[in-house]
Amino acid sequence: MNVSINQIDKQIDQAIDIRYSKTEESHALAVQIVNDSQKIKYERGIEYGKIIIAITNFILAIDDYVFEFLIDGYDYFKLNKQEKGYLIVLDTLGGYYDNQGDYEKAFFYINEGIEASKSNLYREGEADILSTNGRVLIRIGNYVKAIESFEKCLQIRKELQLQRAQASALNLLGRAHALKGNYDNSEEYYCQSIGIRKELNDIGGITWSYIGIASMYVLRGEEFKSIFYYKKALDYNFYNRDLNLDFQINKGIGEAHLKQKEFKLAKDFILPLVDLAQKIKSKPLLYQAKELLSIYYEGIGDYEKAFKFYKEFVKLKEEVINTATQNRIANKQAEFEIINAKKEAEIFELRNVELKKAFIEIEEKNKEIMDSIKYAFKIQMALIPDESIIEKYINNYFIFYLPKDIVSGDFYWFDEHNGKLVVAAVDCTGHGVPGALMSMLGVTFLTEIVTNIREFNANSILEDLRKRIINSLKQKGIEGENKDGMDISVIIYDPKNMSLQYAGAYNPIYIIRDSKLIEYKADRMPIGIHNRSNEPFVNNKIELNKDDIIYLFSDGFADQFGGEKGKKYKYKPFKKFLCSINKQDMATQKKLLHEELIRWKGNNEQIDDILILGLKY
Repeated sequence: MNVSINQIDKQIDQAIDIRYSKTEESHALAVQIVNDSQKIKYERGIEYGKIIIAITNFILAIDDYVFEFLIDGYDYFKLNKQEKGYLIVLDTLGGYYDNQGDYEKAFFYINEGIEASKSNLYREGEADILSTNGRVLIRIGNYVKAIESFEKCLQIRKELQLQRAQASALNLLGRAHALKGNYDNSEEYYCQSIGIRKELNDIGGITWSYIGIASMYVLRGEEFKSIFYYKKALDYNFYNRDLNLDFQINKGIGEAHLKQKEFKLAKDFILPLVDLAQKIKSKPLLYQAKELLSIYYEGIGDYEKAFKFYKEFVKLKEEVINTATQNRIANKQAEFEIINAKKEAEIFELRNVELKKAFIEIEEKNKEIMDSIKYAFKIQMALIPDESIIEKYINNYFIFYLPKDIVSGDFYWFDEHNGKLVVAAVDCTGHGVPGALMSMLGVTFLTEIVTNIREFNANSILEDLRKRIINSLKQKGIEGENKDGMDISVIIYDPKNMSLQYAGAYNPIYIIRDSKLIEYKADRMPIGIHNRSNEPFVNNKIELNKDDIIYLFSDGFADQFGGEKGKKYKYKPFKKFLCSINKQDMATQKKLLHEELIRWKGNNEQIDDILILGLKY
């Protein structure tokens, strides 16, 4: 018996609430949410379930689906910013990149989350974002800003009476003050945190508090006290067995013994650190482990190993953070704060003059328009065929689809006919609402054409589509009329003969074979009125080899502005990047393309819809 949407929504709230305290239970519930939601085609349930699976896997140091589900969730919740899931996914992406040691990307999502929290009513999520922000600020040594962020986080958690979360914020304040050299303040915060956690019988939390106060005593130069508290943490972690806790306890005790030149006592705690850091998959922890191993081997006189680990430590640390990176991050933070201050000043001024009424009316109208556009997006996505069609023919594929606005002028489409698969990547004139209207027309026509076609060739599909678009838009080819239309690439895959037909209107396709890229060029005429509208499209026939990868795409990725000089990405680097990632599995390729887009785009706006399909045969 299918569960109701109301039941799934309750399960979503439950899984979110226990994601930290009962992580494995939250994970199991999220899997159930996805399964139940798929049965009744409840998109919200599917997306929440997937991000909770990603979060719980991340907490449990399991790699499966973490980035893929987070990015899918980010794409969904960016269109549904009022949902608490928007702040949750931004916070988790910030934490994910912090764990990877990529602080620039961490701040990209954190800053988006801080900005979004001003209009999102999920205050617990706002506190979580501030907490993650503070942790990353600690990583780059900005303790003053970290303390400010943790204090704001603590204030919200006090208002919401979230005791367990308050204890976490107090613990982080203890850490930030210790690193800043305010040891008395640090000790006070840690003691408050321990008091709350003992009252709640939060075993894992108490362990972290003891680790914190122990690390404070290391900084204070009181190694004997630090070892006492680390061993108390070890006793508690016996019941918890958390890999992150194991790492911090071993590191702390080992480091304290090293400072006291007790190398024999340090050995059993220092040697497991590299293995633990690799299991956790954290570069920052790995370089810390290698630094301590270098110190240990130097202490026992094994200078060859000491130098080896020191070189590895320096290389890893340079990968994670260097002076140039720190400066870029600091500039981004300053720029973000200036923009925020200006926005707040503008809003304050606007709301305190006679324009307040007009402002409210605009907000209401904007909400109505956005609600309509979101509904249009649902209609648009409902028209696109289900991916189960493509999965009958190809198991290994990805669809990287990133509209500029909520609705899109780019769309992907597929259908089957007599045991053959038809796939299209289409770029309609414009983006947003005008592009979406054209795309709905395109989807409808393509489905009709393939259902009724006589000559099942790729070029025949384009020629029929062109006629329908010209007739529908009443295009006569006279001066001054609209030139709306489409650029498109269409392929027909025949699995029995391992062959492909391709025809294109401005949109080429790429095939990567044995790491070499082959380009099949499109005809230089669109789907729409043109001075070559009477000419046929070329039908390319291609014999496929096993492991060939076919890429269909719109021009959005190559045309995106970014980089140091703010120029277009262009097709040559796009080809080069595809060649550089072609050995990766298709899910990883999608992830790497998204990361490359974020890197290139930086603070620039996305200028167009982006669509890339990758199909591996």
